[in-house]
Amino acid sequence: MPEIIHKELSDIVNGCIFDVHNEAGPGLREECYQKAMEIRLAQAGLPFVSKPRTRSELLYLGKTADVFEPDFLVADRLALELKVQREGLTTANFRQTVNYVKPWKLSRGLLETIESKADSSSKKKQ
Repeated sequence: MPEIIHKELSDIVNGCIFDVHNEAGPGLREECYQKAMEIRLAQAGLPFVSKPRTRSELLYLGKTADVFEPDFLVADRLALELKVQREGLTTANFRQTVNYVKPWKLSRGLLETIESKADSSSKKKQ
């Protein structure tokens, strides 16, 4: 079995995400969860940088070809991207997170989804 990179840090970040979701509940805008995560990561004592300070440009021939802006850079080791999507995560979401890892020379990216209100009610009906 392959070794999980930065498992302890990832576990702490995942715990923070669960805390935020349990406290705030489903159905909020992504920006609300991002702000709540800033508060929770600080409370956990994790060093992080959040949008817009995470912005990095891909330069080609001296011009900006693309801009990368993950939601969080945590402990200079991982990129964290939060999503609130009724449809669930897409291949594009995974690609986006992988693309965030390279500009900062990080070894891990976490893509996390927070259940939307619509998802919550549809699961209860099943």
